[in-house]
Amino acid sequence: MEALEQLTVGEVEDTLAVGRARSSPELGHLVEVHGHQYDFMRLFTLAEAKEVAELLKGEGIASLLVPIEEDFPDARHLLEVRVHKERLAEAEAAVRADFERKVEEEGAGGDMNTTEVDMCPACGAHVPLDAAECPECGLVVGVAGEDEDEGDDEEAEA
Repeated sequence: MEALEQLTVGEVEDTLAVGRARSSPELGHLVEVHGHQYDFMRLFTLAEAKEVAELLKGEGIASLLVPIEEDFPDARHLLEVRVHKERLAEAEAAVRADFERKVEEEGAGGDMNTTEVDMCPACGAHVPLDAAECPECGLVVGVAGEDEDEGDDEEAEA
């Protein structure tokens, strides 16, 4: 069995922060707080940081949780998950793969063109978005966009 590499607090200068996605200034991930720029794709809550660290540990990549000493507007305490510079690409690939796996498991990455995405609260049957009633039990669920149409009629009358 291969020994797990370890990081110590003194090695922070030799590390880089792991990100959830490839950072790009064009995507607006950078934000300035009290004169310092932060990439929010590289900042995690404590729970998220622990999860990422465990994931990396499973991949044999040592990490270090480094708190950001900043008062963010939302008052959350944020951390960076840092790894050795030469392991950054591998670490980010593992984090992205984990994210994609979770999206697939939770169904958020499925076919977004389907019309049967709503579920009847009474019987659990799939209900098309344009249906007024559940096809299984007859519960009136309304028609998607009904409220928007009413607003258009009121504007037309005015």
